[in-house]
Amino acid sequence: MVKVIMAMRKMIRYGKTEIEKFGIQFLRFDDLEVRHHLDGVLKTIENWICEFEKNR
Repeated sequence: MVKVIMAMRKMIRYGKTEIEKFGIQFLRFDDLEVRHHLDGVLKTIENWICEFEKNR
C-alpha cells in the first residue's frame, strides 16, 4: 500500500510540473482548513487573484 501511495504522489508531482509549464498555477488547501476556515481560504484566493491581475 505504501508503494502505491508513493507512486501516486510521484505521478501527481510530475503531472503538476508538466501542467505548470503551460503557466497554470495551483492553490492548495487542506480539507480541515476549508471546512473550518472557509473565510480565510476565500480571502487567500481573492488576494491571489488580485496579485495575479496586477502582474499580468
